Amino acid sequence: MNASACVMCGTYGAVGVDLHVADLESSRVFLHEDQFFPGYVLLVLRRHASELYELSAAERRLLIEEVSRVAEAL
Repeated sequence: MNASACVMCGTYGAVGVDLHVADLESSRVFLHEDQFFPGYVLLVLRRHASELYELSAAERRLLIEEVSRVAEAL
């Protein structure tokens, strides 16, 4: 799948500021439009990738660090 066919890239690449929480180095953080659970957010990689193995080792480390930082903040 490429970025133009990706639901995440299409939806969260153009989402308004009302759902946007933060911009991180490799990702963006959003509230889900159908928020049901306190603390539930979406962390979306800034570039298209379908699988973790598509990321370099450095990109994976940074993404996991960002996931951990967001989880701790919540």
